[in-house]
Amino acid sequence: MKEITIEYLVTLLVRRLLLMLLAAAVFAAAAFGYCRLLVDPVYKSTAQIVVSNGAVIIENEMGIDDSKISGSDIQSSIYLADVCVGLLQTQDFYKKLSEKLENKYSYSRLDGFISVSLNREEDLFINISVNNTSPEEAKKIANTMVAMAPDYLKDFMPSAKIMITATADNASKVAPRTAMTTALFFVIGAAAVYLIALIVDLNDKTIKGVADFTDNYNISLLGAVPNFELTELQGGYSYAENK
Repeated sequence: MKEITIEYLVTLLVRRLLLMLLAAAVFAAAAFGYCRLLVDPVYKSTAQIVVSNGAVIIENEMGIDDSKISGSDIQSSIYLADVCVGLLQTQDFYKKLSEKLENKYSYSRLDGFISVSLNREEDLFINISVNNTSPEEAKKIANTMVAMAPDYLKDFMPSAKIMITATADNASKVAPRTAMTTALFFVIGAAAVYLIALIVDLNDKTIKGVADFTDNYNISLLGAVPNFELTELQGGYSYAENK
């Protein structure tokens, strides 16, 4: 087997560069066409609510210094917020949401494109995100959810303080990521051709010339068979002509 060196890899890259670029262009064009023509765009809209045990929010509204809020109040509010996330992901809530949306979506379908999670920076805030092929529908569902959430959650936790902190006023496109996908498949196309060329070249046992023989075998070279077709074209001796 041929010795794999940096020089060998670079030489192979240069030899197959045109074919690699062609394959990369085909892969990229296919990915671009797929994203633009065959995939429906998906839009994401997010609304937000805040949950506490009452002390954190109410005291702030009264203008009391945050330093007077006890650590137990904060921990209790974080626990409540975590429980609320679970309640907003139940089948019962999605059934009520489906009814509110005039049964346009089944509860199982709503469960598939709605995400409820704690805010990464502020544990008391709950993000409600909706993915939909229509930006208007994504906003409508998100706003319907946050409007329903306070009353629904207070049925389970009457003492909790639950407020809407942000409604969904826009929807951003999240899929397909055409530029990223096209670039990724460009690289995949080029890499696939290079890998195939490397495997074929490493398993190629033919001798392509004097230099190829001396580079791969530690044997003295006594002579080489000439290319008779080339010799004939150059006007040299031809056995066939003098037979």
